[in-house]
Amino acid sequence: MRTPSKATWWVGAALVAVAAAGPAAAQSKAPIRIGEINSYSGLATVYTFPYREGILMATKEINDAGGVLGRPLEFIFRDDKLKPDEAVKAARELVGQEKVDFLAGCISSGVGLAISAYAKEAKVLYIATHCQTSRLTWDDGHKYVAHTTNNVTSTCGRWPRRRPRCRTRSGRTSRPTTSTATTCGTSFPPT
Repeated sequence: MRTPSKATWWVGAALVAVAAAGPAAAQSKAPIRIGEINSYSGLATVYTFPYREGILMATKEINDAGGVLGRPLEFIFRDDKLKPDEAVKAARELVGQEKVDFLAGCISSGVGLAISAYAKEAKVLYIATHCQTSRLTWDDGHKYVAHTTNNVTSTCGRWPRRRPRCRTRSGRTSRPTTSTATTCGTSFPPT
């Protein structure tokens, strides 16, 4: 059995968002425009270029099969330069000038939080694809943000009551400290 790629899964999440828009949106033959903001320059390109290619391949496959509810998908890509202020500037342009139906993307948690705050202000759906902060959907969550990756705390919150043994670099075994677990946003052990 073929497992879906991250890009295919992500495009599937976009389809659910569009389907939720209702029958009026389905009657239009205009493309579903998705503003994708990510770090396409600098250090993150090793991750974002394959991601972008996956989105383009999945989009072509979906459009060749008739689109979503008869509407083709169209992605408009913008570079956030791994900076929150650049991401918000791109989001404003995509929503205001490009008239995208919703926003997506981000590899940096700081960038994701900035786009999320803008999405809440502009009342536009934002699908966060790779930022790992739990603040996105827990502390700062709102009805205009969806997250396609696991929150770090969803994993860290499942620590066993008894601290597991870990091997240190020197080969000795030890138990993780409270400070180790709090780096992922939860206290250790959970209460």
